[in-house]
Amino acid sequence: MDVYRSKYVEREPNELVIRNADECKQLVAEHGVVNFASPPMQNIAFGVPPRSHAENSASKTKYIWVVTKPAVPTVLERSPLVEFLSKKRATHTNLTGGGVAYSGGEVWFESLDRIYVSGASGRYPVRTPDELEEICKAFCRLGYDVVSFGWNEETEAPHTFYRR
Repeated sequence: MDVYRSKYVEREPNELVIRNADECKQLVAEHGVVNFASPPMQNIAFGVPPRSHAENSASKTKYIWVVTKPAVPTVLERSPLVEFLSKKRATHTNLTGGGVAYSGGEVWFESLDRIYVSGASGRYPVRTPDELEEICKAFCRLGYDVVSFGWNEETEAPHTFYRR
């Protein structure tokens, strides 16, 4: 991720989307947080990428990730380990304790080395198509076969579900 980090800057989360104090509670390993690493990552829930907003919201195999200065923490968004949170799911600010990050998004593991990546995060969204491409390249450099959800030109934001 060093190449990506050298091109972009950290920023504070979008506070307009934070509704509850526990959305900034720092999650740790006991909540299922792991640092994104080269494949194969251990104990990963495999799944297919969503084909609609409804499928994305209901996905039980969606991981969320953020790029921070020291690491790329990721966690299964919905699991028994995070049900104590008011939203019953993890948020990107739970991966930073409400602190700074470069960007965040979502990922689905189709297999040990093939992932589907979205740059969608209400707190640390990927800002441009070029930034999304750089994130995908960074995951490729880790050893993954990456499929990007792509960029929505109409909304000027990352797509939130997979389109073929």
